[in-house]
Amino acid sequence: MNKNIKDILTHSGAALVMMIVLLVMPHPIAVTVAVVMYWYGWELAQRISKDIENRGVLYWWNIARWNDQARLEFMIPSIVAIAAVNIYVIVTL
Repeated sequence: MNKNIKDILTHSGAALVMMIVLLVMPHPIAVTVAVVMYWYGWELAQRISKDIENRGVLYWWNIARWNDQARLEFMIPSIVAIAAVNIYVIVTL
């Protein structure tokens, strides 16, 4: 099996697992988890793509290895998403 097909199958499997996990969660929680996962993935991909030494996902998975700006670009949107879902839940009670 060539690398391109293997990557496509891996991504398809990951998408299926993500959908199953998100579909069984209550809607506000699933949306929040999806937003936080998106921002983590976005920043993780930027770290990997800018890495001249090609250390890969396992190296960059540790957020402590990110610079301060990258950490803030992940954490602030995540905090906003969590605050928004908390406000939504409180308002709709």
